[in-house]
Amino acid sequence: MNTNTIPDTVRMSHKTDPHTSKEAAEKASAGTKKEGLYGAILFILWEYGPRTPSEVLATYLEESEDNFRFEWPDADLYDVRRRMTELDKDLHRIEPIQVGTHRDGSPQYQTRAGQRVMRLVES
Repeated sequence: MNTNTIPDTVRMSHKTDPHTSKEAAEKASAGTKKEGLYGAILFILWEYGPRTPSEVLATYLEESEDNFRFEWPDADLYDVRRRMTELDKDLHRIEPIQVGTHRDGSPQYQTRAGQRVMRLVES
């Protein structure tokens, strides 16, 4: 092996590459985006009532375009679904609406367009 060659790991790192720096900054600020999405989703469910992730996104986009009082981060359906799952499973702030039980005893939830309808948890 030639000792004068640059190892592949060094060649692959791009500390001075502006694209790498931008991506790192975006990842570092992801917590801010996450918190902003949590707040927006909770506000939408409080203001407009139970919604599916697609309905939340539609309201989210409409509110952020039509109403400048909100400074919500850019989001897509994947972002909204992920945050709604976290609000349900991890933070217990929202829940699916149960409408019955299946024959095996598992809960049956209200759905629209194949998505669960979610609501705020009553405190």
